[in-house]
Amino acid sequence: MAQLGSTTIFGKLFTNELVETGSSGDGSSSIIGSPFSSHLSNTQTNAENGFRVNIFETVDLASAEINIDSNNQITVAQPGTYNISWMVNFHRTGSGGRNIMYSEIEVNGNNLVDRTRSADYIRTSGNGDECSTGSSVYLYLSDGDSINIYANEERGGENGNDIERAFINIQKVR
Repeated sequence: MAQLGSTTIFGKLFTNELVETGSSGDGSSSIIGSPFSSHLSNTQTNAENGFRVNIFETVDLASAEINIDSNNQITVAQPGTYNISWMVNFHRTGSGGRNIMYSEIEVNGNNLVDRTRSADYIRTSGNGDECSTGSSVYLYLSDGDSINIYANEERGGENGNDIERAFINIQKVR
């Protein structure tokens, strides 16, 4: 039990430890990792040219299972099943037409054949000129696998599609 202001919290607060959940019935036990969370802190411009999002720029909650390689790539330190949730917000600051933007997870530099692709439509500049893409997936990752979030324009041919906000949450669940 912990006291946080006038609120009493029962149970375990988040830590950077692995939590053993007990027997799974076959003599083994499951390991749940601590959550990892980070976000973009500086706008990236011209996403219509395609790039990896700097989604690991600012770490909000660190985890022993996640190694940060750069602002746009992490590597998992332990094999297992991970829950990965992300959001990328696009803002049209350039041309005034319509287009479709997308984001997706890459594992070891490869997309997952549209399995994780999330797309959204941006209307004309000044008339709904923002959209958000993202999803939540469970992926089995091996020790040393890297993860990126890739963003690009699917169609429309417009310019000035900036990414002003983005976040990712990752947790080993098995």
